[in-house]
Amino acid sequence: MSSDSNATTETDPCLPRQFSDPEVAGIGVLVSFGISILFNIFIIVLAYIGRALRQDRYNALDHAFLTDLYRLVGKKWESSNRVLHSTQHVLAFEAFFQSIADQQLFTGLALVVAIYAIRAGVSGLDAETSGYSYIMAVNLALLSCLAHLSAMTVLRTRLGKLKRLRDVRVVMIVVTFALLMPPFVATQMMSSLETMRCEMTYFDSDPHLLVWNDDYRGQQTLFLATLAIIGFLSCGYLRRLLELYFPIFRASPEAWTAEMLEAICKWPSQQERQNLNAGAESEQDMLLSKLNKTSQGSKFQRIFQRITRIFRILAVVFAELTRSFLAEIIWLIFYTTFGITQIIYLFLWETGEPEAVGGPVSFKWGFGQILPLVLLGLPFLSATELYSNIKHLKENQQTPSTPGSNNLSTTTPKTSQASQQAVAIQPPLQNTHESLYDACLKSHRTTTLCGTLAVVVLYIVTVLTAAVAFTGIPWMRLEYNEFWGDESGNESGVTLPGYVTTLFLFIGSLLLLVCSLYWSLSWIWRGRYRRPYYKVDEAALQ
Repeated sequence: MSSDSNATTETDPCLPRQFSDPEVAGIGVLVSFGISILFNIFIIVLAYIGRALRQDRYNALDHAFLTDLYRLVGKKWESSNRVLHSTQHVLAFEAFFQSIADQQLFTGLALVVAIYAIRAGVSGLDAETSGYSYIMAVNLALLSCLAHLSAMTVLRTRLGKLKRLRDVRVVMIVVTFALLMPPFVATQMMSSLETMRCEMTYFDSDPHLLVWNDDYRGQQTLFLATLAIIGFLSCGYLRRLLELYFPIFRASPEAWTAEMLEAICKWPSQQERQNLNAGAESEQDMLLSKLNKTSQGSKFQRIFQRITRIFRILAVVFAELTRSFLAEIIWLIFYTTFGITQIIYLFLWETGEPEAVGGPVSFKWGFGQILPLVLLGLPFLSATELYSNIKHLKENQQTPSTPGSNNLSTTTPKTSQASQQAVAIQPPLQNTHESLYDACLKSHRTTTLCGTLAVVVLYIVTVLTAAVAFTGIPWMRLEYNEFWGDESGNESGVTLPGYVTTLFLFIGSLLLLVCSLYWSLSWIWRGRYRRPYYKVDEAALQ
């Protein structure tokens, strides 16, 4: 097999000598990346459950969800602000997680530099690297960027403390993501069986590969899918970057939309805003009265009123879910699932060809495979240190320190007050009254909790299904004779499921954008009763 492969490579310069490069597609590289990405998500979920996040990240739905979760394991959820406890835990967790985030950022940047070195043909790399190895490198770089995206979600307040370092990180993020998108788009149409030199020659000769084609549905499928994927990734990064610089973006989509409209269009004016705010509580009271209204009338009318009340409660639950950190975790899982399934689809579709000699994963051990596995111990070592620090803090809380003791957790009132202010910071957008979700819990607790469970499960299933579908759509562009191995030569048919799914998701994305804008305007027009009413705390913005 090896001699036949070498002979074929000598006669055909477009066939790579090695299908899967061990430095990119080696078992050590893939295992280390997979474990590190899953480790990030696990740490975030653990911090969410263990109250290691800042208090302003938990809303009413988060408290209700964690209360029931703690009740299932026989513990009590404490939603009160225990400043010393939360301060020390949050600072320890954020310091640990930021080191992991920076490691992911530099890993992604290094992979992007290597990708462009291959593309530029440095030292003849383009003639030796297969399309498969190149696509794998792009996907691993994307996975690193998505892992860093999850870190930005958790560390947005900490990153805003040191503004110069924040700006440096943001520049690195933007540069890495911007440089990664062109190779990512190219890999959607690239063959994995040829060398990069031949592939790039083909791309340079046909610059319209990713332009809308009226004659070929496969091209339309690829165009719409790629556009939708880039849109989702760009919006995810844009939102996190805006949250770093503008606290108004952290409240809700409606809050920052209102501020942007006022800044750009001078609408609503200050007087109009005061009028809208004056009617906000009356609008909320009206909705609460409808929720608490006793069913009256005939049996059919009572049933109809109960069904209407259930839908109103579900609307309140969904609005609260979109503002919760639980929704943030679900979307982080969306991005992670998208990145991992990119690699899985690459394994399934591109490595079944006869030319794919060596298989999708290289088991040839070398320095490039051993190094990432060894470096994988760093985050686990840091996690062990974090656990030891938290355990030490808990012991010190139970045992008061004595004067003169060498206790690292003993702090002066000045330093303790500074650390408390670093974490127990008041959010710049403060809720001026009880949320609708809290009101629903008080009046219809069982219905609200059951509705919360149903909405959360449906939300998770929808988001994860979209992640898998978005990843698989570009592979569905294949014609029937390619996909099913039909040798009849009939090229008129393309995979209809892929085409229909692409249209459905793309149109759904556009409808979601339009509906978001409509809901934003409706939130302003109707006195902001659909979400808890916020006011700007000018002191917190300083």
